[in-house]
Amino acid sequence: MRQDGTRGYANNEANFSVTSMNIEDGVCLTLQRDISSSTPPAPGSFDHAVLVGKVAFFTALGIPDNDIFGTPIRNIIPRNFKGKMSKDAWSSCGSCHPDGLADGVTWNFGTGPRQTIPLDGTFNKGTDMSDSRLLNWSAIRGSNTDFNNNSRGVQFGCGFASDDFDPGQCFAKGNTTLANPAIYDHGITQGGSDALDAQTLWIFAAVRALNQPQPPANSSDAAALQRGQAIFGDKCASCHGGPKWTKSEIFHRDNPALTPVPPPPAVQMPLDPGVMNRANELRSFTFTGTLKTLTINYLEDVGTFNVNNPLEIRDNATASTALGADGFNVPSLLSINYHAPYLHSGEAETLQDVFRLHTLPALGGVTIEEALIQQGDSASDLLVFLKSIDGTTPHFRSEGDEFRDNLRLAGPFLQPPPPMTSSQ
Repeated sequence: MRQDGTRGYANNEANFSVTSMNIEDGVCLTLQRDISSSTPPAPGSFDHAVLVGKVAFFTALGIPDNDIFGTPIRNIIPRNFKGKMSKDAWSSCGSCHPDGLADGVTWNFGTGPRQTIPLDGTFNKGTDMSDSRLLNWSAIRGSNTDFNNNSRGVQFGCGFASDDFDPGQCFAKGNTTLANPAIYDHGITQGGSDALDAQTLWIFAAVRALNQPQPPANSSDAAALQRGQAIFGDKCASCHGGPKWTKSEIFHRDNPALTPVPPPPAVQMPLDPGVMNRANELRSFTFTGTLKTLTINYLEDVGTFNVNNPLEIRDNATASTALGADGFNVPSLLSINYHAPYLHSGEAETLQDVFRLHTLPALGGVTIEEALIQQGDSASDLLVFLKSIDGTTPHFRSEGDEFRDNLRLAGPFLQPPPPMTSSQ
């Protein structure tokens, strides 16, 4: 802002420019000009596609659904697409996920109270977008594409997948605008629209874990870190190992049993003999192969859900009990030191609080704190290791890694038999 208050400047991070505004009249609406600060990536390039995804993620207004990867970034004008991300531009993905991470807030959603999950552990950054975790605390969603339903159902925009189905109606009809019918929880992951695919690309390519300072070698903290690492491997790694620091991994994506026609509106998750589910909550996946049958549980009951807690209600008309009785989708521990508070409801203000609330089913349901005392392990050592975890930390094998490797030995997937007909 100029010292005399007559002119303001806004840095347009994704636009590679600065906007100069005449605000002398006090209205701050008179656009003067955009001043180029550097050269944006060339349309059609990978860097351009990632940048488009950043705009789609952070705009509370909107961008076109399609035909954007060849459009210069300065030609995409979000105010011309008001109503897509949210009604009256009140929120964006970035509202809860600054820098793609987390705002530290516990929100009340249709599944119940839910602490914002940072997106740095969504994908295995060392591979490709095929290695991703199930999303949300109750594993109700399988990809970023599913969150088009947030734009429509929570933010009351028309979302980023309506132009081909109800052209030109977004601003007038809001979240009643017809949208791509293939987008529902655990539906298609790519191809809903260019804008949704670009968001997914930005999360994969640009969202990074925050690095932790590491203790000097041969220091007492380094020794504590090594001891804590051993404790973690013994008590925590089965659920919190793997390159995403969670066993949560989508194994069923190419499974024919999970590629049905879109379900009717009243059904959020298609029923399938290989999947145990409650509403659209994925609880487990069973693979029946030619050599063996394997099951992985996606949800873990770690004693952090209390059905009698009056806060455990769903944000719906009936105020029904929140999801959680079957456990929770295992969160990533990537850069966990930066993401307080913890647990699905934000009940644990510190990592130490997690130790007294989080139970270990494999050890008979005792808390982490009790297990450490029983086995003579140091809580402070485990804490040192947890606080050190970042994108550079060597990870452990998890149940997900074991399940994936065993799938390769189990033979082809056996599809369920077709339903009986009257002639049979």
